[in-house]
Amino acid sequence: LDKLNTVNRCYMWRILFDHVKMGSLKIDDFWQVLLAKFRAETNEEVVLLLLDKIHWLLHSGFIDADLMTTEEVAQNGAKLGPFVSGILLEKVFDPSTHSSLKTQ
Repeated sequence: LDKLNTVNRCYMWRILFDHVKMGSLKIDDFWQVLLAKFRAETNEEVVLLLLDKIHWLLHSGFIDADLMTTEEVAQNGAKLGPFVSGILLEKVFDPSTHSSLKTQ
């Protein structure tokens, strides 16, 4: 993913997310890739896309569809909560990392 341009990187994340929704990619595997790659992401479009996908997974009831055990949900939630909070603070609310807010 690191070597792809923005358009292709967004496309690959969408494909991975679609595979999670179809059940051909485990949520835990998706989280592992997300946790490994998301913090280093510098492109706003990709960050917003990933936050949207995280939001969908957390609020759609998808995780409650017996795809993960209660223990797995708790483990992923424990990892994801602080992770998303940190990303929001670092990437979304920090004007120095938000290119549309940077002065020229």
